[in-house]
Amino acid sequence: MKLLAKLSAFVPLAMTLVWLQFLPDRVPLHYNFAGEIDRWGSKWEYLLLPCVVLALAAVVAGIGLLLRRKAGTDEKALAHAEANGKVLCFVLLGMSFFFTALQIAMLIGAGREAASGAERASVPMMKVSAIAMGLLLIFLGNFMPKAKPNSAVGLRCAWTQYNEVTWQKGNRFSSWALLAAGLVTIPAVLLAPEGWAMPLLLGAIAAAAVASLIYAKKVYDEETRP
Repeated sequence: MKLLAKLSAFVPLAMTLVWLQFLPDRVPLHYNFAGEIDRWGSKWEYLLLPCVVLALAAVVAGIGLLLRRKAGTDEKALAHAEANGKVLCFVLLGMSFFFTALQIAMLIGAGREAASGAERASVPMMKVSAIAMGLLLIFLGNFMPKAKPNSAVGLRCAWTQYNEVTWQKGNRFSSWALLAAGLVTIPAVLLAPEGWAMPLLLGAIAAAAVASLIYAKKVYDEETRP
């Protein structure tokens, strides 16, 4: 799993290097909020996102290494670090999928627009981004309950980190909240106008976060009640 997760971070870069061979040298690079192309430039700028993915993968790998080192020789802490390392692998896989989907959409749009000399975006990037993020929320929501108490992965706040009960219950609820946010976002974005995609996504994420914190506080109060 670790090898698969690491390799997935290279997918956007490998795909982009191949795809760029079939694009003209000058392509659209930026769009305004109305979807109009406001900057053209070199196709090689599309390598920026894959490089960002690799940098994020390095950060995720570094977090996993730090958690293992912090565990020391304590068996329980090492078991927790191993479990959290697996969750980080799924985070990396989900992140790679998300950015690969965005990169594919951008490259398709760039090719179409460059070929036709278009003035507007041919791919609804806001909708694509919101739907991809909705899928990512669903994916991550399935693995969040597997995280053990730590300082890097899962729903981390004073209430969930009080003890293992508050952590488990808080993160289990948060996983359901993320799943619900993703399941609500995707059809809503598909049916709504382009301009509503990001507000709908952010609203769903905010609702999931607020609900998770309220529930975490409730569990904490129950655990600390005399």
